[in-house]
Amino acid sequence: QNLFQVNVIAPSFDNKIWIFDEQESKLKKIGEDGKKIIETADLRTILGEAITPEYLFDQNGFVYVFDSQKGMYIFDYYGALKSKIALMGWKDVVVSSNIIFGIKDSALMSYATGSLQIKTIPLPKEATQSLKMVTNAAYFYFLTPNAILQYTLTKHE
Repeated sequence: QNLFQVNVIAPSFDNKIWIFDEQESKLKKIGEDGKKIIETADLRTILGEAITPEYLFDQNGFVYVFDSQKGMYIFDYYGALKSKIALMGWKDVVVSSNIIFGIKDSALMSYATGSLQIKTIPLPKEATQSLKMVTNAAYFYFLTPNAILQYTLTKHE
């Protein structure tokens, strides 16, 4: 399929697959048969810089592309850039509804899209040693060297 440098993929809302082709610097949607359905123009020309995404999400009508050195880029389903959010240095990034979560400096970070406000939630000591964080609608899970920890975020304002 001429896809030689793909490091991130994500399922799409319609059971297709989003990929980021680093060699061509394009966001592409492919079908089950591996055939290209849609692709963006070369993002280096659109963004004015090369990106190296670490996470890719299809959520609420948008495709989120995260590069920890450059931030979060949000595209519509046709590949048009909608916004860029400076969330540099975050790790274990997750998009849930319209909230972006990640870990930075031993804290859980959250950003509600459109709010222009980043919230910092201190983590318990055992969670700060996590190897990986994932979330679903109700819980945050932290994989530590000795256990899997589960936490609930009571309210996001």
